[in-house]
Amino acid sequence: MVPLEVTHRALATEQVIAHLRAANRTVANFAADLLLFVAERYLTVYGFTAPPVHDPCAVANVIDPEIVTTTLMHVDIEIKGEFTAGRTVCDKYHRLGQPANIQVGQDLNVERYWNMVIDTLMSYN
Repeated sequence: MVPLEVTHRALATEQVIAHLRAANRTVANFAADLLLFVAERYLTVYGFTAPPVHDPCAVANVIDPEIVTTTLMHVDIEIKGEFTAGRTVCDKYHRLGQPANIQVGQDLNVERYWNMVIDTLMSYN
C-alpha cells in the first residue's frame, strides 16, 4: 500500500514540467499539459504549489520495489465509525495486537521515482 503520506512527496514541480517540455516530444508535452492542468486545480483547491502524482507511485513501486521504503504492519478497513467508515487503518505502532498483513509505504525515493517516470515518458515520440 502506498499512502498519501508517501505520494505527496511525488510533486510535479516546475522543474519536472520544464524537463518534459524541453524534450519537445508529443507524449512528454501532453504529460506536461496534464500536470499543469492538475497543478492549477491543486493550487486552487488545496493550496499545493506543485501537484502530487499519486497513482504512478504505486506502479513505480511494483516495477522497482526500492523506490518506496515500506514497513510491514496490520492494515484493516474501518466499518463501524460514524465519520471513518471505509477508511484504511494502519496499526503503525502495533497497538491492536493483530498480525501484520501488508507492506505500507513510509517514504519515496523522489529522484529515482521522477527519473523512472520521465525516462518512461521520453521513450515515446
